Amino acid sequence: MPQRVNQLSLLSPEGAFLLSTDSERVMVISDLHIGWEVALAEEGVHVPSQTRRLFERLKGLLVSQKPDRLIVLGDVKHTVSKIDFEEWRDVPWFFEETCKVVPKVQVVPGNHDGDLEALLPESVELLSPRGIVLGDVGLFHGHTWPEIGMLSCIMLVAGHVHPVVVFSDLVGFRITKQVWIRASCNKVL
Repeated sequence: MPQRVNQLSLLSPEGAFLLSTDSERVMVISDLHIGWEVALAEEGVHVPSQTRRLFERLKGLLVSQKPDRLIVLGDVKHTVSKIDFEEWRDVPWFFEETCKVVPKVQVVPGNHDGDLEALLPESVELLSPRGIVLGDVGLFHGHTWPEIGMLSCIMLVAGHVHPVVVFSDLVGFRITKQVWIRASCNKVL
């Protein structure tokens, strides 16, 4: 019998949350897009790699929350069907460092994660793109149909869509913030 998730805690202002069962604490993140700076450089905008900064933010969360497991819901890297030099350099480093901080790391591949397995250290478990069920919560990236077992879950969590809210003032100054969206879904069965 799978364990029931006792608590889901959003880790605001970061785009992460923590699921707690009787036996473990699981942190969930999504859509890292490591290597996105290359796409900007190809358009003439040069930004240094943000991978170390991203890791330091994640490390702060991992150290403060002390999860037993980290699940990444897809789009670890930015390119879709190829692997850029920066991804060859940054993705393995990111996960090697992450595995030093959290005992177990799992990845549900997303639509940007072609050939991701070649970049992951052996200690990182690559799951099905259809997702994973944790207790009564279904976790998936969202670019493909989730596994059938998720139909009985009381909550589904997906990445992929990058929801944001935009705040703007009368003179046009805008601030964009990432958000979680909570919505009901109708059971078909």
